Parts: sequence; C-alpha cells; structure tokens
Amino acid sequence: MAMAVQRSIPEIEHVRGDEYWTMYPDLAFEERVSKVNQGILASLRDSGSSHVICEWVPCRGPFVTQLYDMCVSLDRQFFHVILTAPVPVLRSRKRERDGDEDIGPEVVTVPDKQKAYRCLVFDTEQEETSRIASEIRKWILSNQELKATV
Repeated sequence: MAMAVQRSIPEIEHVRGDEYWTMYPDLAFEERVSKVNQGILASLRDSGSSHVICEWVPCRGPFVTQLYDMCVSLDRQFFHVILTAPVPVLRSRKRERDGDEDIGPEVVTVPDKQKAYRCLVFDTEQEETSRIASEIRKWILSNQELKATV
C-alpha cells in the first residue's frame, strides 16, 4: 500500500518497519519492538520530506502517541491509516517475516477512538489496494493544498 502511494507521489519518504525488524533478529520480542520503534522515530525526525509514510504503526498505544507528538513538534500533519486483514493473512505474513505464525494473543481490528488526528480504517479483505491508495493520496494532496493556503 505504501509503495502504491509513493509511486503516485514520489517525493514521499517511505520508512519500512520491517527493514528495522530484520536488523535485530536475536533480540527478545519486546526489546526488538523497542529498537524498531526508536529507528522509525529517528527516521521521521531526520526526514527532510514534508510527507513520510511509516509502514509499521500499530492501531493504538504509546508508539502511535509518540509518532503523533513528533509530527506535531515538526509541524507535520499526522494521518493514521489502519489496514485490517484476516487472521490467515496475518499468520502468512508473520511466517514470511519471522519464520513462525504466532501473531500474539490479541488481534486488534478496530482502533481506539482518537480525537487529535484523522484516522481511516480499511479492511483489506473488502477494499481494493488501488482504492485504499487513492484515498490516502487524496488526503495527502488535499493536505498539501491546505498548507499552501495558510
């Protein structure tokens, strides 16, 4: 999804959490997640692009808040896109990435209600990739136009 959006708006920087994930294969899960999150935050902070797609972000929790706070401090808009997928798809992705199918005890399909920023949820079993990418692209372009008028 992120690559489809980036193809349509090439100036967007794409930060892939999986690239950080593969850097720390020997760490315990919680420490690995912490390192990945630190890497993503550093990439966001150091980016010169006005739009950055971070592919990794969970539905809720402290990391989402950290991303939001960093965006605000950098005078960037934060737009959270959540993609849901059927459990077999999640297990397959986990197997490809980590060699096992353990997706954890809880699969979140709906985020907490957030008031500080816009959040869209797409069910990848129901929505075409092209439509989701188009919706994200529309938001980014409308945000660019809005900032230009301020």
